[in-house]
Amino acid sequence: MKSAPAIILDCGPSRMIAIAACVMSALAVIAVLASGLAWLLKLVVISATIAIASISLRRYLRPRYTRIAHGESGWRLLDARDEEFPATLCRHGRIGAFVILDFALDRSSYRCVLAPDVVDPETRRRLSLALARA
Repeated sequence: MKSAPAIILDCGPSRMIAIAACVMSALAVIAVLASGLAWLLKLVVISATIAIASISLRRYLRPRYTRIAHGESGWRLLDARDEEFPATLCRHGRIGAFVILDFALDRSSYRCVLAPDVVDPETRRRLSLALARA
């Protein structure tokens, strides 16, 4: 029986998730505008909403690790400079078409959400088989 080929995933940000975050932020701003708060308080809440949404979106669009690799040597996370970091897969799950991978590194942890627009179907199938074996 031949061994399973290595899996390499580009775990860049999903456009679907980024658009959904922008839409939810816009809806939050609209909800504050439609509320009965005083205008000064509305401005404070809207400013805080926009600041938190932009910081979160910026963090999401610039992930720490850009690639995930799995092979005989186990799981490895690669950053933008292709520096490898050994990782342990702690948990994995599936919510609809999204796959969530939780990794533990030496001193930190990393969660990756793989949306259907990020991973091609063949790699998704191989990843599902690797996760079923684990």
